[in-house]
Amino acid sequence: MKREEMEEKFVEAGWSLDDSFEDYLLIGHDGYRLSLLAHEEYWGTDRPIFEILDHEDMNTYWVDEVPTPRRAARLLREHSRPPEEWDLHLP
Repeated sequence: MKREEMEEKFVEAGWSLDDSFEDYLLIGHDGYRLSLLAHEEYWGTDRPIFEILDHEDMNTYWVDEVPTPRRAARLLREHSRPPEEWDLHLP
């Protein structure tokens, strides 16, 4: 999936885009405490993965589809761990 396609999916799912790091990170935010991140190394791949980040608790969870902010919050409640516990070499 190309970056432009990811941007469309973020907006369609209800995320606001933040272009602060546009050269290497696509960021969507919910306006409160959650962000959805697409790291550059996954742009243009057949199986992109996305990082959900809770800025207040600094917990994260990786998914292979673009969730809505509400679904992202639920996934974090059910499955999140601190970032240092995640293996960033996911398939």
